[in-house]
Amino acid sequence: MHALLMSRPEVRSMFPANALATILGIETVNTGVVGGIITGILSGILHNKVYQVKFPVALAFFGGVRFVPLANVMFFVVFGQCFPYVWILMSNVINHAALGVSHAGIFAPFIYGFGERLLLPTGLHQIWNTVIRDTMVSGVATFPDGHTIEGARAIFAEYLKTNILPTNMSLPDIVKFLRGGQIPITMFTLPMMALAMYQTAKPEQRVKIKPLLLTGAFTSIIAGVTEPLEFTFLFVSPVWYLIYSLLNGLSWMLCYMFHSQLGGTEANIIGLVLYGFLRPESKFWINIVIGLGMSIVGYGLFKFWIIHFNLKTPGRGSDYEQTIDILGIQQQTDQIAGDPLKLKASAIIKGLGGDSNIEQVDCCYSRLRVTIKDISLIDEKIIQATGSLGFVPVDQNNVQIVYGTTVDTIRNAVRKLLAQG
Repeated sequence: MHALLMSRPEVRSMFPANALATILGIETVNTGVVGGIITGILSGILHNKVYQVKFPVALAFFGGVRFVPLANVMFFVVFGQCFPYVWILMSNVINHAALGVSHAGIFAPFIYGFGERLLLPTGLHQIWNTVIRDTMVSGVATFPDGHTIEGARAIFAEYLKTNILPTNMSLPDIVKFLRGGQIPITMFTLPMMALAMYQTAKPEQRVKIKPLLLTGAFTSIIAGVTEPLEFTFLFVSPVWYLIYSLLNGLSWMLCYMFHSQLGGTEANIIGLVLYGFLRPESKFWINIVIGLGMSIVGYGLFKFWIIHFNLKTPGRGSDYEQTIDILGIQQQTDQIAGDPLKLKASAIIKGLGGDSNIEQVDCCYSRLRVTIKDISLIDEKIIQATGSLGFVPVDQNNVQIVYGTTVDTIRNAVRKLLAQG
């Protein structure tokens, strides 16, 4: 891109001065994190296309994986001559998105928190986080000495380093997309939702599900990892997960509305101490008060939802306790008992005849599509116990298992477990 900018002044004039940057001494178009994502995706695609290429004997040394970096160099030399024209369009889209979020006012954190939780089962929340927190969508700060920084994480890091605020942003505006807004959920609401599941479970099943719920609650509080608890209700009630995502958005919005100044990248007790207790300006008590209020709301609403709609949460006839029995797991010693998604994937693999019987796993909108070697090894009772809505043998080597809209998450978990052997 540097070569294009130097040789074509009209291309250079397409970009404002702050859209260009000097990287490793080379002046180029500043594509930021988004450019890194695009480069990574294209490099991955290129690798998969050429890593098995074979050349004649005289050039055999350059074949296979050795050809990957050479192919990248050749491809990106050409791509770099085209990308500035593409980037000017993409940057305009990002700018409009930034304006849209900026103009959302107090609803901007709500949109962020709601979208982040809603995308989590697909894994796309990482892209959502990066595009918002690391680009101009979350703001461009101008500091007193004149230098500018874009992206909430980088701006907050600069503030921590210098203890100087930007001239155009307040501290609540800087941290409104950072992890302080999630602390009311991870440290208060989710653990209380775990209590709701425990109290609504059948009395005889409570001992069986206690390790799962305790592990999930402490993992959320200490590490800010929410998936072990979220996956206990995602599969049994996607509608409740939608409501839960709305509660997440509400948490972010309330923290911003009441001018919380707690930032950081950790939504757990460590983040609360580092960026809250140890920083007097953080007003961390706002997050705690909001967390206490939301924990009561989350507990009451979830308990009502479980009872009213007879949700098959752990301890109420869910596939969790069935798969525990199927796999013969010792809950007190086996780590898999605390991971409902991994547990489900293990049971599916066993029901399909074991990993040696599985050749390929894919999915459509609602069905897990599996290519197997021997259909006679499949145990339909185990498959049914994993929460499937139906089992469809297509032919002697292909079967489909209906799981509904959560099937993509299940497919990824099964693939991951198969890859681990």
